Amino acid sequence: MKKLVLSICLLVSGGYSFGQVVPSSCTAPDSIMTIYREDAYRLTVLRSLRNNLPQQDSISISVDEANKVWRAMIAVYNAVSLPARDSVIHQFDIHTSRSPSLISFSIIADSTLPWMQQLGMGNIPTGTPEVDSLLIPYGLMVNSYFRRFGSEVNHWVFFKSDSFYNTRALAKAFEKIQGVSHTEPEFAIGDGNYIIDSIYNDHVELIYSLGWGDCPAGCINRRFWKFNVYNDCSVEYMGSYGDLIDITGMEAIEMLEPLVYPNPFSDELRFEKIDGPFVYTLIDEQGRIIMKGSTDDKKTSKLNTLLGGLYYLRIETRNGIYTTKVIKLSR
Repeated sequence: MKKLVLSICLLVSGGYSFGQVVPSSCTAPDSIMTIYREDAYRLTVLRSLRNNLPQQDSISISVDEANKVWRAMIAVYNAVSLPARDSVIHQFDIHTSRSPSLISFSIIADSTLPWMQQLGMGNIPTGTPEVDSLLIPYGLMVNSYFRRFGSEVNHWVFFKSDSFYNTRALAKAFEKIQGVSHTEPEFAIGDGNYIIDSIYNDHVELIYSLGWGDCPAGCINRRFWKFNVYNDCSVEYMGSYGDLIDITGMEAIEMLEPLVYPNPFSDELRFEKIDGPFVYTLIDEQGRIIMKGSTDDKKTSKLNTLLGGLYYLRIETRNGIYTTKVIKLSR
């Protein structure tokens, strides 16, 4: 399991000089560009939501704005002469938060409708123009379909696309269709590392954030590094602030969250990236504890008796508590 040890040199906030502008480049090999592409598009969506901009209601993401942020992130990556760059790129590998997903969302709708029956069979187009006008232009596919727990009529459809979209706006578009009772972009529970961006006429501001201390429940501590990337791709490190990172003499902090799969699942859930024994709890939509146990076998079985539906999975490890959504497929 990969662990990142926080360097003692980060104890002193003045350890890095700032206000220093260094030349850089906004281009990189495709393998590096790909790593930051999703970050740039997600930041564009998050910025529109954070600032309550009209773009928050647009399904398509502005390519021009995403490219500005993408180039800025690559410039920071290439600014190797800045020690702070090594912290956010190599030491902590900071990216955007996992929410919202740019490729997947779900709807709950009346399963007696003809178009829902077509989706249940995996058929696109469905033959209903109002629905197909959203499915086809955005390349949506049915990722999973099942009966919602506690309802015989309302079924759950999870959609997935190969392209990046503002899934919050796309999900809301489905709310206008008769028979749809609920829509929701895919999101992650908890907190962690993230990036905040701001676009100005002459530069892009990037603030990288490192969180630690029970992040699945909301990080207790947080440190920030601020960079300005100018239109010529030069980078200025503006300094760091927040909680001091001090784990000298302590065990390394685990920076990777548990991996839970498959999701949706039929009979069994598997766990990876968990160091040592752990306790798991399954909670239904009404908040009732359905199952609880402990294991170090990297899997939990005997889930075939569960009713199909949405559950909250809580994992307690020696490194903290992690909560996520899991879906049990109906038989």
